[in-house]
Amino acid sequence: MTRRHRHRARPPVAAPAAPPRAPNAAGCAEPAVVPLRRAVAWAGAALAALAMTEPRAAAQTPVATAELRFDIDGDGAADAIRVEASGLVTLQRSGAPGAGAVRAFRATDLPLRRATLSARRYGRRAVILAQAEFGPRRAPRPAAAEALVLAYDRGDLVVLAHEAVGPQGRDGEWSRDVALTPAGVVRYQSRPGIARCDGAPAYLYAEMFDFDRRAFRRATLPVQLPAGTPIAAARVGAPPAGRPIAFRFDAVSRDARAAGAADLAPPRELADGDPATAWTGFSRGDFATARQRTDHPVAGVRVVARGVRELGLVLGDRTLRVRLHPRAAEQWIELSPPVRARCATAVITAADRDAAIAELHVLTDLELSADGGARALAEQVARGDRTVDAVDQLARLGAAALDALTAAARAAPTDEAAARARTAIAVLVARGVAPGAGALDELIAGCARARAGTAALST
Repeated sequence: MTRRHRHRARPPVAAPAAPPRAPNAAGCAEPAVVPLRRAVAWAGAALAALAMTEPRAAAQTPVATAELRFDIDGDGAADAIRVEASGLVTLQRSGAPGAGAVRAFRATDLPLRRATLSARRYGRRAVILAQAEFGPRRAPRPAAAEALVLAYDRGDLVVLAHEAVGPQGRDGEWSRDVALTPAGVVRYQSRPGIARCDGAPAYLYAEMFDFDRRAFRRATLPVQLPAGTPIAAARVGAPPAGRPIAFRFDAVSRDARAAGAADLAPPRELADGDPATAWTGFSRGDFATARQRTDHPVAGVRVVARGVRELGLVLGDRTLRVRLHPRAAEQWIELSPPVRARCATAVITAADRDAAIAELHVLTDLELSADGGARALAEQVARGDRTVDAVDQLARLGAAALDALTAAARAAPTDEAAARARTAIAVLVARGVAPGAGALDELIAGCARARAGTAALST
């Protein structure tokens, strides 16, 4: 007989009690503890919603790093021009529907560090210059810098030029820039140390934008001299002075031997006394700047040139236009009274295409004295007054400087003053100035005094 096993039904297992519910603000009961799985789901949904809404909010309210109000369409109402943080240049005309015109910089994959906007009207044409720097903010220099030259045309922004600007070269020793000037859109170079004395913009190797050809071309620039600058005529002939000893030209804005600002060198040919060497390659608006380390007033300017019809002179806070005789090889301008200035700039205001300047001397009252300043400089050395500068200037006078120093040593009121004059004699002899009998006597006397002093100290 087969037994059948009967399975007894097990009693149902009671589900765990639900967590106690606490009444909410509306009086409804809510779980006091949210299950982990449900909390994770809620957090994921919240993050997804946030990710979807953030870009839309940014697109609706773009961040402008630069903004300019300018009547771009000529209707009398100011329009809004912006550079946004995304690297876009936008135009929103006053009262016009829609998003407006948009143009972009190239380096939009880099963070925007800085942006500027300017606008100017040339006739009926409205032009915008947008400039931006890109790269990490903490970097010493931007990774990229750009200039956008835009023109307004029937509701749109037309790109006229897109230029890489900012520091150039391995060490950023020179820069390329674009500017909206009263004369036009100018692309130019700049370099530290090459400047005008009056602080006017120094446009090196400047080019003007040709709207017809849609390209930059070399062009003459405004001379940037004040209106009403007095005009004087140069005298034909040589001034009563020798070589310049106070002022030295250390900068020119353009040179035929240099391809750009990075290649410019001080124009030593302007004071080398050799008519075969000359400064060339300049045109109207170019300049040369000289400086002195002393305070001798400027009393005249000597010019040896070909094809230069007029020069502008900037001497401290004084400006002057000088008309030159085109067929005279040598001429000069006397300044009466002399002008106090440590900086002098000569601006080309009118010149032929093949013009050249062989010599350009800024002369002080020192050079125009009877002996070319040798006696005054020698006495300055003996007094111990800026002796380094004085000796440097005396070195340009040759044998006359040694004669003046010899006289200063013999007439010195103290042994210290005589020793300073004799030391200057030794310096000039070491630089190659041939000494006369008097200078040699003073050198021998100085050596004898030095030996006597050494012997006295050793006893």
